[in-house]
Amino acid sequence: MDDRELRQITRCMLDITRCLDTIREGQFQKYGLTRGQHSFLTRIHENPGINQENLSFLLKVDRSTTAKALKKLIEKGYVQKVHPQNNKRDWILFVTDEGAILNEKMEAAVNVPLQQLYQGLSDREIARLYKAMQLMDSNIVQAYLDYKNSSSSDQE
Repeated sequence: MDDRELRQITRCMLDITRCLDTIREGQFQKYGLTRGQHSFLTRIHENPGINQENLSFLLKVDRSTTAKALKKLIEKGYVQKVHPQNNKRDWILFVTDEGAILNEKMEAAVNVPLQQLYQGLSDREIARLYKAMQLMDSNIVQAYLDYKNSSSSDQE
């Protein structure tokens, strides 16, 4: 496959992402959250007790973006920060009961356009796509880490 075909595939992925982002932005607006804040809420819900640094890595965003999103989620009462036992410096994150209820509603809304997205694909095709996407994700995470490491050393 040549570079032109690879770029076309990547453009399709970006188009899908933009469309889903636009749909989600509208869906989440009625809950007073952005799709970005929803991503943080969901990841904390999936990983109770995660710290801010690991959350930033999981979502591939910088610490300041994470701090801003967490501040809003905490202010709205959806997330709480707790010191782990025997450590008064660090914070770990948990979704509140109210946040869990909201996350459940938002996740149900997210699933609606996904049904349309995968319409016409067989279970086998979806499984193959998932396997390919996992490999691509692993590949790009390594490129991401290389970039982050080289850009941080460039600043020194």
